[in-house]
Amino acid sequence: YQRRVHGDDNDDNVPSKGVNKKKEAWVTWGDLTIPKIYSASEISAKQLPDASPLLRMAISQARLKQDALSEILNLWSQDENTNGIFSMALHPLQRLANPKALENALEQVAVECVNDVGVDINRIIEHPHLEKTLSFVCGFGPRKAQDVIASMKKKGKLTVRAELIGSLLLGTILYKNCIGFFKVKPDDKEEVHAQLDQP
Repeated sequence: YQRRVHGDDNDDNVPSKGVNKKKEAWVTWGDLTIPKIYSASEISAKQLPDASPLLRMAISQARLKQDALSEILNLWSQDENTNGIFSMALHPLQRLANPKALENALEQVAVECVNDVGVDINRIIEHPHLEKTLSFVCGFGPRKAQDVIASMKKKGKLTVRAELIGSLLLGTILYKNCIGFFKVKPDDKEEVHAQLDQP
């Protein structure tokens, strides 16, 4: 739920120039289920070690607003005991389901959603909380995703997707399987033209 809030720039601490300037801000109300799970998780302690639980919740809520899929998958863990996804109330009978079967079903849905929207590989390198999404790209998994992320952090940002097949980032077969799900957004006009010139 969103609401536009109006405020007055003129107060006791700001000298008035005879003009009543108004400023507006969007205030967003949202469900705190995901932020609460994140705030109490081990992953939040690793990503935001100096932040208080309340600040972690606020950051998670902002991320959820910007990219809900990535923030939800940020809760994912290969260890079912620490997998934050299981803390989400998805169905009244959820706890009666076999944990492994539930994990497999959720993983399949995650793969479908991630590959449907694609991933911006440069954003993943810049923002560690987005790294989990790479694991759900077709042809990837946690180990391969971490290897590619580590290699890209050494190499730097990409300008075209074709660079993924070089520098030992991806093999030919994996490149063909997953390249359709990657996005590389150029930073300037020169890079846009360079990407358009690629076959």
